[in-house]
Amino acid sequence: MTLPLSPERIAVSRLAWVGPLAVLGSVAGNGLVWAIAQAVIPISPEFMPLTTVGPTIFFTGVGALGAVGAFALVGRLAKQPRPAFQIVAAIALLISLIPDVMLIAAPAGAPFQGITVPQVLVLMVMHVVAYGICVYVLTRFGMQRG
Repeated sequence: MTLPLSPERIAVSRLAWVGPLAVLGSVAGNGLVWAIAQAVIPISPEFMPLTTVGPTIFFTGVGALGAVGAFALVGRLAKQPRPAFQIVAAIALLISLIPDVMLIAAPAGAPFQGITVPQVLVLMVMHVVAYGICVYVLTRFGMQRG
């Protein structure tokens, strides 16, 4: 006879270190993507998101902080926080890719010039990297049974 597992919940006490780990991991991962992109593809000096690493650090940090907040909120509201957060994060990822797709589809409407498909693909890769790191770190280290 096997005993039923107790339900998982977010370990609020761990968020003090898990949250910063998710943010710093995402920033480091996207910093690496930025550095590789600088070495591999030509970056237009007009393409503001990739001209320096500053926008990458700032926007990744803000997005990852949002993920930590969403994780805490989902943990408070959902009966099964792990799958609920994974769904919320996947939806947020898809929504975050819309502006990137629009840069390719309608570059004239962008607030900057120098848009190329490879540069926009780098931005999309950064979204996926931050998503993957946040979801892994938060659900791996931010959960507990009972």
